[in-house]
Amino acid sequence: MDIDTRNCNFTSTPSYFTSISGTSSHWDLTGYGAIYNPTSTTFSIYAKSLGSADVGILLSHSIDYKWNVHWLGRLE
Repeated sequence: MDIDTRNCNFTSTPSYFTSISGTSSHWDLTGYGAIYNPTSTTFSIYAKSLGSADVGILLSHSIDYKWNVHWLGRLE
């Protein structure tokens, strides 16, 4: 997923950090801590199941279990 950070008005590309929260089963996700294509206005993350859940199941779980991406951008 692409994360839009334009509202933060970063003047250069920050270091981004992420975590996932929810009511259940977010322990099954991996990959979301790897940041791809960071800029001052956006970055991307990719999450996948440690088990065998496909994309449709993950999408369903993200809604049912209220998964949220938390992120922090820090300028050096």
